[in-house]
Amino acid sequence: MSNPPTDVQAVYNDLATFGFSSLILITMWLRYTRIMSVFPIETRRVNNLNVLLLFCVSIEPFLFNLVRNMPAVTDPNAFADATSALYALDLGAMFAILGGFSLTLANEERKLIQKALTRQYRVEGATTIACGLISASRLCPSSTRQPSGTGNPSGTISGPSPCFFSGSLGLETACRWPRTIRHRSWLEP
Repeated sequence: MSNPPTDVQAVYNDLATFGFSSLILITMWLRYTRIMSVFPIETRRVNNLNVLLLFCVSIEPFLFNLVRNMPAVTDPNAFADATSALYALDLGAMFAILGGFSLTLANEERKLIQKALTRQYRVEGATTIACGLISASRLCPSSTRQPSGTGNPSGTISGPSPCFFSGSLGLETACRWPRTIRHRSWLEP
């Protein structure tokens, strides 16, 4: 809030930014609590991944705001590249950690969940990791930069935007939603 909106349209834009960022955080939190409710292992590795996930979740709104509302900087292209790459890395790490937790639960040898749920968690874990890779693919060098004066202010990146990242979130949710409804009974005592 160091730079509050000065007109109604800016308020709407800020609310949209906040809403989208909240959607990501809520989705991650719901996935995390669903996984951790049946995750009986507390090892140093799991605790370290939990701390890393908490850090990634805590910086997501900050990074998303920088991607969405770029401040006046001396080199807007470098700033846009850096913030976009950091956001992609952050979102990719969140997906990868949650996917890794799901695949750990799906390991039949560990017998952490009911055998009937193993396939569901395996598919969810693989899908979530794939979404992490899609998000992190933004780290690849971009050749889609447009110079100023071509309808793209400041020559910013015209390639994957925050909406690109939401596509991976939507893909993972769409793949998971029907199975979640069918298997809600496992959450009840």
